[in-house]
Amino acid sequence: MSARDDHVDRNVFAAPDTLPTDRVSTMTVPATTSTSVTTETTAVPMGPNEPAPATATATAPKTTTATATATAKLPQPVPVPVTPTLGGEAVELHGERALYWPARRRLLIADLHLGKADAFRRAGIALPAGGSAHDLARIGALLEATGAREFWVLGDLLHGALTDTHWRGQWDAWRARHAAVEVAILTGNHDRALAAAGLDVVLLGDAVDDGPFALRHAPDDAPLAREGTPALHTLCGHLHPVVRMPGLGRRLPAFWLRPGITVLPAFSAFTGGVPIDPAAGETLVACAGGEAILLPPSRRLPGRR
Repeated sequence: MSARDDHVDRNVFAAPDTLPTDRVSTMTVPATTSTSVTTETTAVPMGPNEPAPATATATAPKTTTATATATAKLPQPVPVPVTPTLGGEAVELHGERALYWPARRRLLIADLHLGKADAFRRAGIALPAGGSAHDLARIGALLEATGAREFWVLGDLLHGALTDTHWRGQWDAWRARHAAVEVAILTGNHDRALAAAGLDVVLLGDAVDDGPFALRHAPDDAPLAREGTPALHTLCGHLHPVVRMPGLGRRLPAFWLRPGITVLPAFSAFTGGVPIDPAAGETLVACAGGEAILLPPSRRLPGRR
């Protein structure tokens, strides 16, 4: 099947109702003391029967140079996901490049590419360490924020061979911290070593149909609609969609919502991307600094690229 099809699945977007405010932070504020200050006020009588006001004593706050540490609970802005309805099912698109399916309590990402930096270093390309640890920390934060009980990767958990992998110890520690979460992986084109990796995950093969969704690695693997059965909405990755933002001088990872198919951005921060110029009926949700940003719909005419 081609990456594009003519089936129309109209996406209805709903604005989030509330902004969570349960996170707090501490701050240092100056302490104040009170002291009695005597001020004399004299007024001119307004008439022969009006007495002049007496001297008044008032207590006014006096700020000292001493400071004290106090804990103040301040609401922290929490990134609000974009909430489309795909295939008749409500989902959340998070700015950290993940999709959450509330009905299954399942967090889905694509293209984690663990070990990619290791592969580049083995090829003699100097790269800083720490990318895999950062990506795993982001996943942990998303699991906590959403309350997900399942974590699925839509292909390309790995990038290459398992030799000399600095990330393996980080993965094992992360897996131990999230032992109660079911981790399941669809096979992607980079996952040749996955079956023998022993990562304590469920191997799903290359295709899973669940509810209204067809879960695949690549858009070209989307199933053909069968006569007499509802068409499934495909969730996939592989393409690493990005969007050019005028004025920013850079490209941002993006969810690409098309009729019948939603392509997730690559989760790993260390990946390239394919710029997407959406056609009519398509929508992009950009990921910037942890925020999901619904971009205006394309005004292209149908059939025009």
